[in-house]
Amino acid sequence: MITIIGKKILILKDKAPEKVGSIYLVTPSTDSGNIPPYAGTIVSIGTKCTDRFKLGMKVAYHWSGAQVLNYNDVEYILVEEKIISGIIALDVIIS
Repeated sequence: MITIIGKKILILKDKAPEKVGSIYLVTPSTDSGNIPPYAGTIVSIGTKCTDRFKLGMKVAYHWSGAQVLNYNDVEYILVEEKIISGIIALDVIIS
């Protein structure tokens, strides 16, 4: 188990779409959404983070400042809260 402290967030990195040259080959995934190159699911939130982020939330983040953490053969990304650039909402209907 990993416990995060401070204003950091632990993200389970999503698999990036295949890239050919500078073009991403994006296909719909089984969870009905496309995955941006730097996206993942929040699995742990630091003790001093704001309450805008929740466990299980899909987020996009900037790669600069991110730390790769391998634990039990799983790749996680550790970022400061301010590096998260957006919350990804899947299956949203706009009317």
